[in-house]
Amino acid sequence: MKERLDRLLAREWVAHLVRTAQRFGQRLGSQFAAAITYFSVLSIVPVLMVAFAATGVMLTVIAPDALVQIKDAITSAVGGQGDLSKQLTEIVERAFGSWREVGVLGLLVAAWTGAGWVDNLRQAVRAQMRPEFDVSKPAANIVVATARNLAILLGLFVLVGLTMAMSTVATTLRGLVGAYLHLNGVAWDVTLSVAPVVATLLSGFVLFWFIFRVFPEAHVPRRVLLRGAIIGALGITVLLWAAGLLASAFANNVAAAVFGGTLIVMLYFNLFATLILIVAAWISTDATMRPEPTPIEIAERSAQGPTDYATKELAAIMRAREERESAAMVPRTTAVTAARVSGGAGAALGAALAGLVAAVAAVISGLLDRRRR
Repeated sequence: MKERLDRLLAREWVAHLVRTAQRFGQRLGSQFAAAITYFSVLSIVPVLMVAFAATGVMLTVIAPDALVQIKDAITSAVGGQGDLSKQLTEIVERAFGSWREVGVLGLLVAAWTGAGWVDNLRQAVRAQMRPEFDVSKPAANIVVATARNLAILLGLFVLVGLTMAMSTVATTLRGLVGAYLHLNGVAWDVTLSVAPVVATLLSGFVLFWFIFRVFPEAHVPRRVLLRGAIIGALGITVLLWAAGLLASAFANNVAAAVFGGTLIVMLYFNLFATLILIVAAWISTDATMRPEPTPIEIAERSAQGPTDYATKELAAIMRAREERESAAMVPRTTAVTAARVSGGAGAALGAALAGLVAAVAAVISGLLDRRRR
């Protein structure tokens, strides 16, 4: 059994999967995915505000007749309820009429939260892909970094929206296209069923190619980048399919429909972030991405100083001890001079004490001689 397991682990693709799982766990992949999920949910509110403002522009500026139809529908639905229909129509009209304030506030908050979301996603991806977990490049200027984050946010927003839209539209239009073109038969059914999957795979491939093209600190080889984008595209296709199944299951349950949408959104964001970080770990543990050990670089690195926390603390303690010892030590010249001075002072003090003792002895001897006489 052990030999069979060793032979299995000796295969490159199995060893690559093991390295990926180890890298994801050691580099706090689950914790980073949870942080990305939090910032993703936080960014939903301003996005909804912008969407509401866009709806207000559509109903009050571009197509005001649609707003009239909505108010007529409200009046007919709650007719006979006194002033309720009038109050509801006024609320709807005021709400959509305030699209300017809602839109400006939503754009500002969305820019702030979105830039933070992109920055956290970048840091999480780089934490998985950099050669050493606790060594990163210096941060760029905050203005430049914010502008770059906003540009990346716009690209990600378009690509993620395109991925979800292509999957939804292709699935919805499958029956309409088949009925309109009279495409009957098993072959056409299979073709129309595969079309949404192909559309999702293509958009997912572009999305992951973009992510791992702009986020890593070091350049990723094209072959590894293409393989990672393919893995990400397959993963997001399965993820969207599972989210659709959950949505259908929650829609058939009245109790689950209350919180089902929120649960699906949070679960989707978490799994999406986890998928990105797993692909990042897979790319970084590829055989072509592993750096060759160079003793010169290691020596230069150690000369610059330690990087981990425990070694830094030990080095600080040793430096403090050396400083105390050097402060307590007296220079050689100073010590010799002090010894000579103290030696001379000691000799003078000894001679003075000897003279004093002799004088006292002479006085005592004189007194004794007088008594004898």
